[in-house]
Amino acid sequence: MHALTQLETLNASLKLDEFEFEELQLKEHATKALKEKETQKFEPRRREEREVAQKREAKEKEKLKESSLVARKLQYQEFTWEEIKTATSSFSEDLNIGKGAYGDVYKCNLRHTVAAVKVLHSPESNLSKQFDQEVWRQPKRFS
Repeated sequence: MHALTQLETLNASLKLDEFEFEELQLKEHATKALKEKETQKFEPRRREEREVAQKREAKEKEKLKESSLVARKLQYQEFTWEEIKTATSSFSEDLNIGKGAYGDVYKCNLRHTVAAVKVLHSPESNLSKQFDQEVWRQPKRFS
């Protein structure tokens, strides 16, 4: 008889567990439905926020592109002979930083920028192709 009572108790407990499990499944289903509803409710706002962020990024990229174009324009400046002569102290030996196959090189400050000026020995030199290659290399940095 004791075994029968234990069996009935276990069956009742099992039915209670099954009922609680079904109840939890219903709550889970309701929670998922609520989540989906809330997601749909806020999706237009999230989409709008993404679009605004994308537009902001596009504007920032455009500004960077424009500023780099301006920087490129400023990279190559023209200087008058008088500016160069003044900046090199009339090509003072004190500012001479090197002698090359094409001419002497002078360190100077042109419009608040440290620069090197090369004075060619002869404009009729047969080495113009080599000189062009040297001129268009990356600029050296001076300390």
